[in-house]
Amino acid sequence: HALCSVPDPGVALAEIKRVLAPNRGKFFFFEHIEDRPGTVRNLLQNLLTQFKIWPWCTGGCHLNRRMNEHLAQAGFRSLQFEKFHLRLPASYVWEESLRKLTLSHIRGLAQV
Repeated sequence: HALCSVPDPGVALAEIKRVLAPNRGKFFFFEHIEDRPGTVRNLLQNLLTQFKIWPWCTGGCHLNRRMNEHLAQAGFRSLQFEKFHLRLPASYVWEESLRKLTLSHIRGLAQV
């Protein structure tokens, strides 16, 4: 949950790749991603990010990053990931509403 907040994920991934040991370096990741296009959640993610409401409130987080595409373009020798919806318990209704904006996640392993 860090690549959503960096200004340029491509630059960050290039630096991660650079510092990993050749042929044995591993990068484990766990990131929220943009929801399926055409969904209400995706529309909200795009609006809140485009108008800089969400990034302003959350330290630069972009709700609509397509991290799987950024990872694929980074040039790792091997990339394995799975998409899933993360569900966390919330103590308040407001928290649960906000968490619904970040349900879509990926986790996996990239190797150099």
